[in-house]
Amino acid sequence: MRETESEQESWGRWKKLAFRVLYTYIILFIVTLLLSPLLESTINWFAKTILGYGSEVKLESTGSGDRVFDYVRLTFNVCLTSIIVAVWSLLDRKERDYHRQYNLLTVIIRVILFLSMLLYGFGKVFKGQFPDHSFEKLVQTVGELSPMGLAWTFMGHSHSYNIFIGLAEVLGGTLMLSRKTTTLGSIIILGVMSNVFMMNMTYDIPVKIVSAHIVFFSLILILADQKRLVDFFIKNEQVSKKPIQPTFKQARTNSVLSSIKKLLVVLIAVIVLIQLLVKFDMREQLKEKSEISGLWETQRFEKNGKLLPPLITDSSRWHYFIVEKKREAVVKKMTGELDRFQTKVDTVEKQIWLSTEIDSVGLPLSYEIPDVNRLELHGIVGGDTLKISLQKKELDDFRLINRGFHWINERPFNR
Repeated sequence: MRETESEQESWGRWKKLAFRVLYTYIILFIVTLLLSPLLESTINWFAKTILGYGSEVKLESTGSGDRVFDYVRLTFNVCLTSIIVAVWSLLDRKERDYHRQYNLLTVIIRVILFLSMLLYGFGKVFKGQFPDHSFEKLVQTVGELSPMGLAWTFMGHSHSYNIFIGLAEVLGGTLMLSRKTTTLGSIIILGVMSNVFMMNMTYDIPVKIVSAHIVFFSLILILADQKRLVDFFIKNEQVSKKPIQPTFKQARTNSVLSSIKKLLVVLIAVIVLIQLLVKFDMREQLKEKSEISGLWETQRFEKNGKLLPPLITDSSRWHYFIVEKKREAVVKKMTGELDRFQTKVDTVEKQIWLSTEIDSVGLPLSYEIPDVNRLELHGIVGGDTLKISLQKKELDDFRLINRGFHWINERPFNR
């Protein structure tokens, strides 16, 4: 879009200064985010020398976007922005406006929002972000869940809801591809991502920095069309069509650019889909599919020849034995405490080896399966001779799963 002469003359000193700050900060935020692996030593130097932060700032990938590294990088961006803007302001006093830079900034923001919304949106559609309930999660009480665990349980419960939210994010991102639909797409992204940001803030989900910036980016694009939006939605006035000028003067050049853009969009979408499908397949491959996989509830527990009653104060008696992932098992005690083991299952010798970080060798437990719903374990764990009888629990045994959906409810079923 090309501004009129009057609009160009409206760029006063403070407006130009505000734009320099905005432009510099956004570019730095995107660049330092993408190049984080190359900036670890620089960020460490900044943390120790400038901020006086004593500990090592690590870039270790943990799934969190709110690490110390991320906040130090954010502070680094702010400091560097101040320096660049000061120098820019001294060297560029005669510039009447930043029309071309502004157009470039909106293009960059649109690209970032397109990529982000496709990644987040398809992640929900293909159940990559919020997985189905695990057995371990189902046997936890609500009070044992972390706020983030509660949010993940809520979101993971319904695939239909994930598809709804995911498609809304994909729609908002897709609308970034055209300047004609940018405002509509920004409004959709603002609505969806404001909800995501509030969940991150109120459920302690460590993606607060990124989600806040996505909301910020969508607001920038909306504010670019603020007058027309206020006139239409608030003042109930008629608005004129927004003029959209072609990027180049030559029609052929614009046609080639349009074709390249469409090709890139298809290529990016295919790459994102392939990555999500591979991730989904990997998650399925990591599931234990042996004959002892599942959730087993203890019916009888003998320790060193003594039968232990199911007392909730007993920290040695097993309540549940969970085999859900390959090479992993979880024991939930009667007290609610969880013990995690690395496992190796030998279906020929009918043995399962349980080991820990302290005892990497571990000892085998022999197992028998009298029928598909019963499991018998016996052997030595931690120096104690155990003999355990367990009963298999299915997903449908849990109210959260078997309650289902009801069009008609005479009374709320909120238990």
